[in-house]
Amino acid sequence: MGLLQWPRKWINRASSGLAISMVKRRLKKRPDNVEIWILLAKLYEVRGDRADAVKAIELAMKRFPDHPHLRNHRDRLRRE
Repeated sequence: MGLLQWPRKWINRASSGLAISMVKRRLKKRPDNVEIWILLAKLYEVRGDRADAVKAIELAMKRFPDHPHLRNHRDRLRRE
């Protein structure tokens, strides 16, 4: 790992953690907003936490069982 790779990786992980925390707070206030659920899953995915991304999608699917994007996103994550 190059000299600057480690700090970049750490900063990206820390900033994604902050973003996830902010989205979770928003989700507590507006759990009926499917876009927030999708954003949370995408943030987990970008961070490399596929299991948490799938979990977020599956929780969203309980609220929005007929939403096609959620199903597609979950299936894609499971395949990768």
